[in-house]
Amino acid sequence: MLSLQVALLAASFGTASPPPAQTLLLRYKPPVGKTYAYTLTSKSIQFLPTSPNPVKIDVEIPITLRITSRRGARATIDQTIGAPLLTLSPGNQLERMRPALQKEIQKIARQTVANEQGKLQTATHEKAESLTKLGKGIAQALQPIYFPPKPVKVGDTWTTSLDLKDTKDIDATVGAPTAPRQGLRVFYKLVGIEKRAGKTLARITVSCKGRATGRSPKGVLKLNVDTFTNALIDTETGQLESSTTTAKMATTIHDKPDTRRRTVTTIKPR
Repeated sequence: MLSLQVALLAASFGTASPPPAQTLLLRYKPPVGKTYAYTLTSKSIQFLPTSPNPVKIDVEIPITLRITSRRGARATIDQTIGAPLLTLSPGNQLERMRPALQKEIQKIARQTVANEQGKLQTATHEKAESLTKLGKGIAQALQPIYFPPKPVKVGDTWTTSLDLKDTKDIDATVGAPTAPRQGLRVFYKLVGIEKRAGKTLARITVSCKGRATGRSPKGVLKLNVDTFTNALIDTETGQLESSTTTAKMATTIHDKPDTRRRTVTTIKPR
């Protein structure tokens, strides 16, 4: 009898259903009045047809975000940009452009609005009607995740698209005012859930790889993009904790030699 009971008990354990996986409904809901301080570091190396040596540009920017209001599904975020530290490689042909580059950095978005899925709705600058390429890029770097419409568990994926409307937003070295009209698919994956300093953080990866073509005054424009982001997101607020992005990009205009660039951007709390 005892052996029968043991066998039945073992069988019951063998057929028991595993506990359901934890699911998360990721939403951007930072508390009004909350302040977040980051340091953004970007290390870029460019290979230009006009330069025999690679061009290196390192930028370090202190950024402070303050959540000023939230109406419905939209949060308004004010940005304060500290003095940027710009380092150019010795003999860099862009050295003569240092004042312009410093000025460009100061044109970063001063206020952004994002919806609950983390999508950047608007971005405005106090002295400019439209943002510069760098300003848009940094605003997007601080909102790297487009959250899925439904709850997700570890291992789940979702997608969205990147609309390439303005070549100047992608690479200032292209020198083409018109743009490829194709979109690129962006792939997200919830790869893990971590506990740090009392926070529950979602580790999400973002990848985008593809090609696009378009017209420019200088001829046919071809663009190759390959980016990968590893980000930690506070699951309670949807706010970025930290991220590292590696971006590779190559542009060709009218079959001239490629302009290639590799950039590693990190965002960390300070």
